[in-house]
Amino acid sequence: MALLLPGGVAAQQSLPSTSPSSQAMPGAITAEQDMPDTTAAPPAGAAKQDPIIVMGRQAPDPETVRSLSRAITPNVAPDDPLARFNEPVCFITSGLAQATLEQIGDRLAADAEQAGLRLAGAGCHPNVAILFVNGVEATLKRLEHDRAVLFGTRKPADLHDLSRQPGPVRAWNNIRMVQVPLNEGSRLVSDVRMDIVNAIVLVERSAVVGRTTNQIADYAVMRALAVIRPRRAIGRDTILSLFDTAGSPPAEMTVFDRGYLRGLYNGAGNQLANVQQGRIVQGIVNQTNVHTKTNVSADTSAH
Repeated sequence: MALLLPGGVAAQQSLPSTSPSSQAMPGAITAEQDMPDTTAAPPAGAAKQDPIIVMGRQAPDPETVRSLSRAITPNVAPDDPLARFNEPVCFITSGLAQATLEQIGDRLAADAEQAGLRLAGAGCHPNVAILFVNGVEATLKRLEHDRAVLFGTRKPADLHDLSRQPGPVRAWNNIRMVQVPLNEGSRLVSDVRMDIVNAIVLVERSAVVGRTTNQIADYAVMRALAVIRPRRAIGRDTILSLFDTAGSPPAEMTVFDRGYLRGLYNGAGNQLANVQQGRIVQGIVNQTNVHTKTNVSADTSAH
């Protein structure tokens, strides 16, 4: 289901230039760069990107992998699958300068491809919206009132929980149950899939000052392509810690993050949750091995 973006979501005010994080790292978004255009960037769903190599972070040990993976993954019934996109994805972004949005869009597309998702291609209808706004809570309330369809079948209690998400981001995935025919004797798959049909991520514009476009895109893609419990990631070695008030966030997705998405999108969409969880852990371990080999190769070539 394509997303019809609500009018007036793109912010019209400049960002404050006094943020202490505005000098956080080279290439970071500044208040001057961050003046919004009045139009959204074109959907990102077709461009081919250079390979992304995760470098410079220590690979997590297997026990840490299992612990963090289970912590951020919502509990589901053992005979149900985890939710994920099973159709091609098409990203749209809004609320920052056009050039900044295009960089973010390119990174979103590259992240999705590396995770194993298909991109919808040129002229696609967006099913993932990353919106940079002034006042995430006020924007959320306005959307609840004016565009209730964007929240799917959520009940008032669910909307209340959504409004209480920590930090400068509010994100949600709309999910549809799809019946899947089974072969006799299939024990590792369910007769249903839980399809993410669209995802929306609202980001406070002032919070992106001092962050790089890669950091912003990598964070957003984790929140959009998987159903995540963000509170469980506080203080952990994951891009999901980007907006933590303490500590130093990673410069991009960690090996854990990339492995998590690879594992989630590996195999059939109707795998049982415990099978998918096992694939997620294995995906992280595999990504860790790739990370280690890449660093060894780089070290060898330097001598």
